[in-house]
Amino acid sequence: MKRVKDTFTAMVLSLTLISLIMGGVLALAYEATQEDRDNAQALSTQEKLKNILPEFTALLDTVIMDTPVYGAYMGDTLVGVAITSVSSGYGGKFKVMISYKPDGEIIDYAVLEHNETPGLGAKMDTWFKKSIPGRHAIETFAVKKDGGDIDAITAATISSRGFLKAVNNADGLFSNIVKELNVQEGGME
Repeated sequence: MKRVKDTFTAMVLSLTLISLIMGGVLALAYEATQEDRDNAQALSTQEKLKNILPEFTALLDTVIMDTPVYGAYMGDTLVGVAITSVSSGYGGKFKVMISYKPDGEIIDYAVLEHNETPGLGAKMDTWFKKSIPGRHAIETFAVKKDGGDIDAITAATISSRGFLKAVNNADGLFSNIVKELNVQEGGME
């Protein structure tokens, strides 16, 4: 019996030591690759900004009212604004960037992060491309089930509601953000 106890104790100690060592190695690897992950994220954001904003020569990256905001300029003239908005869907929190013309017309959007169900809620990447761009920031968006005029993603109403909440949140900030950027419709003040 003593031999079994000794063997069990040795196994527990061995496994504990191995777990501690592997945890340390993983923590070191995580720290060592943090800068690369941050750079990849920044490149991904830059690519998405190029896809959803009009052509620009300068990009102002700032935080206004605790919200990441990008002002796109052609020379000194504001040509677009991108606002990052966070909401929750079926799979948890997700992040969307909505782009606007200086007058508040929605240009496009890009989903930055999500954990929605593949084939269902994950369709938000493209599902709303026909119903959101071209509309104005003063509108309130809702799915048809909630009295709105936007078709929800089939079998993903929770994700659709969350996505439209993210757009509505960004819309609600738009006019204040443009003021904070010291911009009028025709250019900078």
